[in-house]
Parts: sequence; structure tokens; C-alpha cells
Amino acid sequence: SSGINAEYGVIYLRNQLPQPTLREPSLVQPKRFTETSFERPLRVGDVIAVRGRSQAQTCSVNLRTDTLTNALQLLFEVPNRMAVKGAGSWDTITGSCPTKEPGDTILVTILCDTKEFRFFVDGSEIASFPYRLPLDSFTGLWVDHGGTTTIWTEVELPLPYLTASIDLVSSVTPLPSPLKVGDKLSLMGRYAEGTEKFSIYLARDGGRNTDFLLDFRRGNVTVMNSKSGGRWLSEIRGTYPALQSDQLFLVELLCDTNAFRVFLDGVEGKCFPYRRDLGEITEVRLVHGTEGNGWFWMQLPFY
Repeated sequence: SSGINAEYGVIYLRNQLPQPTLREPSLVQPKRFTETSFERPLRVGDVIAVRGRSQAQTCSVNLRTDTLTNALQLLFEVPNRMAVKGAGSWDTITGSCPTKEPGDTILVTILCDTKEFRFFVDGSEIASFPYRLPLDSFTGLWVDHGGTTTIWTEVELPLPYLTASIDLVSSVTPLPSPLKVGDKLSLMGRYAEGTEKFSIYLARDGGRNTDFLLDFRRGNVTVMNSKSGGRWLSEIRGTYPALQSDQLFLVELLCDTNAFRVFLDGVEGKCFPYRRDLGEITEVRLVHGTEGNGWFWMQLPFY
């Protein structure tokens, strides 16, 4: 996925180059405006995350289309006010952000929901804004630092079209930070005909307890459940689109307000209500399946 090095206005790939480090402004003057393009049209379930440092100046995060530079604008005003404006009527929706001191880290998340954009700051939902333009008409993002001080330092964009590595993802991956509302986990796999099932576990206590199991089984059936104290609880069953042998597919788990939402190649299936505190999950465990089926890539939430 792509990102921005705001100091020099350079686009980089987060999975290929090291993360940029935050540092004090140098004699090299940063660009006030930094821009990047989406690698595919936006769709429901997509998440855009922008991280920066709070400063005593007004700044913004903006989405553009081919014809409108600021088709959607998130304006952050001192001390803790966020205003949202969008093409159409240009009326403004406001919300209060967590109070920040200069230099504090800030994480802004934009969730593309069914009928509206939803906006989060450090995991707290601040406001929402109904779509005024087709979601797939938005083509890119640009940020305004509000001056010569670097505010926005990194951005996480929706995943591009699929390409896979040849190496399987580790079966157990610790989460570097607790999950929060607005987070998304993305996993890419390659389907092999004949595999019995392949699975994702969001677990804690060294895998002894599972807050969310997502099983993909033969017959295009999904089974979702949780385990506590060694007991599996009531399961929720659904279906998933048919996959062809050797097909690459993308599974996205979106942490919404009260439930996990599940997407396969952009198609939303059944959701799974939280049964424990979201922040208690400590690791991702994977079952790759058989016959060459497996998970080949995973992206954790943007911390």
C-alpha cells in the first residue's frame, strides 16, 4: 500500500521501504501541499488513514475527483475542532476532536460506509458525511499542512489490485497495538480447489481463547464463532462468492462500532457482533488450508 513522506512530498510503498521517522523540521522546507492518487476506485469498506503531529495551525485532509480538487475536505482548526465540507451544497458538519498538545501524534481515519463517509480521530468517531458524489468517482487524496511545519507524515490508502508473494504468511502474528473501532485487517490468499477450509482467528491468551473465528469451508459456507474458557459459543453461518482454482482473493475485516464486518473481494457478507472488548485481542492466527491453498499477504491496521 502507498504512503506519503510529507517532508519531501515523495510517494513511497510501505511494504517495500522503511517507515519514515518523525523528526524536527530541518532547513529543508517541506511542501505545504502533498498529493497522491488511488490505485483503484473506492468501494464500501475501504479505509483511508492519515497520521501526523498536532500543531498550532489549521490544516486539512482532502479527497479529490478528476474535476474537483476538494470534493471532500476535513478541516482541522485550533484547538480541537474538525469541520467537514463536501461538493454539492458545501454545508459544513462539525465535530470535536480529542484535545492535543503541539507535537502529539494524531491518527485520522476515513471509513467508506454504505451511504456515507465516517471520520475517526485516534479511534473515536467524530462525524459522518453523506455521499454527494459517487464513491468510485474519488481519484486521490491531498493534504494541506497549513504552513511550513510538517504536520501530516504518513498515509495508508486502500489496497491496489492483487499481486501475491510466493511465501506464506506466518501462522501466528502478534498485533503491535490493541485494535480499535475504524481499524481494518486485510489478508490476501490464493484459492486451491479441493481444500477443506481456510481460516482466520483473532485470538488472545496465547491462542487459548478466540474472540473471532472466520472459517471458509467447502460449499461456499462461512462459519463465524468465538471461544472462551475452552468452549465454542453459538456460531453464525453465511456464504461467500465462489472462487476459482488458483484465484487470488482479498479478505478484509473491518472493526465497526459493535461488530466485525467481513468483505471478500469487496463483497460484504454477514457481520459478527463483538463478544468481548475489541482491545483484548493480541494476535492473528491463520489456517492456510490444503492442496496449495494459503494466505500469502497480510496488512495490519495502521498504528
